[in-house]
Amino acid sequence: MIEDVTPSIGRVGAPVPESRDRSRAPTATLSTVPIVGFPETFSKLKQQGNVAFIPYITAGDPDLSTIAQALKAAATRSLARGTNFDKIIAMFKDTSAIFKLCYK
Repeated sequence: MIEDVTPSIGRVGAPVPESRDRSRAPTATLSTVPIVGFPETFSKLKQQGNVAFIPYITAGDPDLSTIAQALKAAATRSLARGTNFDKIIAMFKDTSAIFKLCYK
């Protein structure tokens, strides 16, 4: 069993040291909740005949302002070209079917 030792940002009920002002509670604690890693997750999905999509955007590269502008510009172009939620879901369904064929 792997223990999750990642910080828990803003977890309610996080212990506050007595020497600290209660109005400034810590924003990170350690958790002992077991986690399942990528290899285990993908192995289980493959056994079930499923796939997973992991979106990834590097926040802050080169800075948050540039990322925000780039995302707004991409969304504007996409909407101007007629993209909508139904088309996005259809694209994922098509892609999912292709991945299933590739990983059989």
